Amino acid sequence: MVIFHDTKKPLTQEEQEYFEKQTGLKRYQPTDAPQWTNPYSVEYWSANAVIAAVALLGRYRMRKVGGPVQVFTYPILGIPLFFFAEQRWINSPYKTGYERRRTFEEKLEFYPITRRAWNRAKAIHEAELESKAMTE
Repeated sequence: MVIFHDTKKPLTQEEQEYFEKQTGLKRYQPTDAPQWTNPYSVEYWSANAVIAAVALLGRYRMRKVGGPVQVFTYPILGIPLFFFAEQRWINSPYKTGYERRRTFEEKLEFYPITRRAWNRAKAIHEAELESKAMTE
């Protein structure tokens, strides 16, 4: 039987503080993705509004001067495409290392229909448990 040991012991609190003071480095703390990539934030929709406005102005100008309109059509079509891609990615278990996985309660915050269904199923289940307890 092979037992693996750590090649070095973990730092104590005093050693960690000394190390941080000497080098200025700190332990890695995971962070969330930037808000402009979160489809549930105002920053995301503000950035997309700017992109759509510039693309619409570009389409208008190109139609006026007879230039290529397709170049400005792709960003407009890409906004809903990237919305669904980002929405799927936010709730995916396959995230990068810097993003933490959302809890069940956090996921229910974004989907009110799912929350209502969950609460309804929970109430039905509790009612069934109470009726079983009364019959016994």
